[in-house]
Amino acid sequence: MITFLPADAVNPATERLQNEIKHAVTYIANELLENAMKYHDHQVNIPIGILLELAADRVTVSSTNGIGVIQFERYQAFVEHMLEQDPAGLLVKQLEENAIGSVSNKSCLGLLTMITDYGAQLGWKFEAHPAYPEIMTVTTSAVLPLSSLRGESQ
Repeated sequence: MITFLPADAVNPATERLQNEIKHAVTYIANELLENAMKYHDHQVNIPIGILLELAADRVTVSSTNGIGVIQFERYQAFVEHMLEQDPAGLLVKQLEENAIGSVSNKSCLGLLTMITDYGAQLGWKFEAHPAYPEIMTVTTSAVLPLSSLRGESQ
């Protein structure tokens, strides 16, 4: 990824930016993969996938996984709950709940951190799986605008 966004040998700030991008993308990829594994239907032979898309102004990290009906309802409720809330307020609430022993599979700290700390824009797509009618494929995408890491307004 860093070879796509090369450092400027004259400007030391580009090396700092590269490190921030590496850290943000690594964090986002790990969190998306963890979330995909949390909601994945392990009874069906559908792979969990991760995709990295590089552009001059953004990096998009996406994960895909298969979910059954029960997971779909839980996951859809989880997504709706996240989208209805103010990310910063929900982050504080989630930190407080986790401090008193909240159920970890309801936590959205990683996703909220992507939004609040890195300025990522999250999106979800639910589609019927062509080979398994009882399974849905979920694609979770995090778009990381590089301007947010550069300190530019969006």
